[in-house]
Formats: sequence, structure tokens, C-alpha cells
Amino acid sequence: MAAQEQLQSSTAPTYSTLQPPYEGSKVMIKIGSTWITSKYDEYIHKAKRGPILRSYCKDRHDWDDDTMDLINWQLIDRVRRNQKWADLVRSMKIMHGWLPIMHNLGKYKTITQCPGCEAQDETFLHLYQCNHRLMKKARTDAMDQIYESRKGKGVNRQFMDVFIRSITCGFTNSQIEVPHYPKELATAVRDQNKIGTGKMLQGYLAKTWQVALTECGVKRDKASNTMTYLFKQIWNTLFQHLWDTRNHILHNTPNCYRTAESNNLDSKLLWYSDNRYRLFSHGDADLADFDGDKIEQMGRKLKRKW
Repeated sequence: MAAQEQLQSSTAPTYSTLQPPYEGSKVMIKIGSTWITSKYDEYIHKAKRGPILRSYCKDRHDWDDDTMDLINWQLIDRVRRNQKWADLVRSMKIMHGWLPIMHNLGKYKTITQCPGCEAQDETFLHLYQCNHRLMKKARTDAMDQIYESRKGKGVNRQFMDVFIRSITCGFTNSQIEVPHYPKELATAVRDQNKIGTGKMLQGYLAKTWQVALTECGVKRDKASNTMTYLFKQIWNTLFQHLWDTRNHILHNTPNCYRTAESNNLDSKLLWYSDNRYRLFSHGDADLADFDGDKIEQMGRKLKRKW
């Protein structure tokens, strides 16, 4: 009875009605202080997932909020918006270090050997450092192609020299020196140093590159498209050349990774042979009776099966 009396005496809850910013407005929702008039799903998704992704990027790349705000996220969005699904997946792997390089595969295969040289840990940046002759040639050809691409886009030599130098510094993740550059160009270099020159190869460019582009002679209404074009050169020309060459070395030529893998399998097979009476039943122990000569005659596939 008490509950019924309470219900009867209670007043209906009041709800405040959202007042549109002006009469006749087609606004349907408001997120924070922003009125949304279209693309509701997109903005709701950003509001829900944006803070989570921002937190992940800060942890993953060791950035603070100020550094995050230096990055040209609109540029990344413009480039990825027109990519096919396979390219979208790969660009995301590039951005967050998820490519199937040996550093990542070694987390479960134990071997991180670079296919092209003696380096024992093939990281993302090592793709740009490998001293295999084919990798060196791919790097040189790609950088020459990027530099020459400026001619059809109205980019002056000074901007392109600094931009190329920044990419080259990214190979070793070293700081770009700021000598007597014009103000806007020097600002772009300092911002990129804070973000990380190695991150430039992953697609994280400072917003001030586009500002510097306009100061170096590119018309303001064309700066956005020109910056998008230069960004694509980093992924579609430089990275693509190196990735294709690296995979050719890995899959189509004798290489350091196969040697390291073979040596690793040899040592495992010898260990199994030495411990066969502890590991197998008495009747099966002879199956693992390997010696060095017998192991050497085995093919890679047979070694893997064992």
C-alpha cells in the first residue's frame, strides 16, 4: 500500500527539451558543445570510440596530449578514406607497428633475423636501414622518385630538400637539425621532431608541414591536395618499394632468415635425438635417431614437420 500511495502522490519526471541553435534548424543531436546536422552515425561513433583510440595511440607511441594535437589527423583521414579494404588494413598495420616483420613474428617463432642482412632483429625501422644491395637500391630509387615528383606539384626545392631530409632522418629516428630555415619551415621541423621522425614513415606528419607548404609557394587552395600527394609518396612509393623488395628477398632468394631458421631447426632436432629415450616410448625412440649428416640432408619442410 505504501508503494501504491507513493506512486499516486509522485509527480511525473520532467525532461528538458533541447533547444536548437536557431529557429527552423534541422539539428537533431548535440555532442558536447557541437550541434550535429548530418552524418549522425559517424559523429556518434567518433564520440564513443575517439577517446579510446586517442588513449591507445598515446600509450602505443608514447605521446602526450600536446604531441597528439600536432599531428595532421585530417591528412591521414583523407589518404585512408579512398583506400581499398586491403590497403586500409595494411596502412593500419603500418601506423601501429603490426606488420608481419620478423620482430613481430618472432614473438611466437622465436627467430627475428632479418632476411637481407646480419641484423638479428628486423624491426619496422630496419626496413629502411637494411644494407642488402637490393634494399639499398630500392631506397635510393624510391627517394629519387619522391624528390622528382615535386616538379609537377609546384613544390619548391627548399621545401622538398627539408622534407626529404626529414624522411631520411626517420630511417634512424634521429632529430632533424634546424639551421637557417624560414619560420614556418623551422616550425614544421620542430613539430616533427617532437612527434618523431621515425613516426613520419608510419604516416604521422605534423600539421605545420602544410602551413610551410603555402609559405614556400604552393597556393593555399592547393596545399591540401599537394600534402596528400606527398603523404602518399611515403607509403605508396617508399614503403611499397622496400616491402616488395624485402618479400622478394625472403621468399625467392637464399637469405639470412632461412639460414637462421635452418640452424635453429638443426639444434632442436639434435636435442630431440639426444633426449629421445626420455621423450619417446622405447619402440619409437629410433625414429628420432638423427645425426648431423642425416639432419643436413633434410629439406626445410621436413625439418619443420619434425
